Amino acid sequence: MSENKPTEPSPDQMWSLSDDRATLRLAVPPVHVAGLLEPIRVLVDFDAGDVDEMLKRLIVLRARMPETD
Repeated sequence: MSENKPTEPSPDQMWSLSDDRATLRLAVPPVHVAGLLEPIRVLVDFDAGDVDEMLKRLIVLRARMPETD
C-alpha cells in the first residue's frame, strides 16, 4: 500500500502577502498524523518585525553554510 504524500509546494504557494499587506503567511505542507483522517494544515502569519528578525537570523546562518554551485 502506498502512502499519499503531498507534493512539495513552490515558494509562491508557501508564502503569500495579506490583502492589506500587513502580514506574510507561511503555509506549511500538510502534516499527516497517524490516527487522523485528514492532514493538519499549518498557517503561520508574520508581521514586518518578525520578517525583519527572521531575515537577520537567516543571513547569519547562511554565512555559516558552504557556497553553492
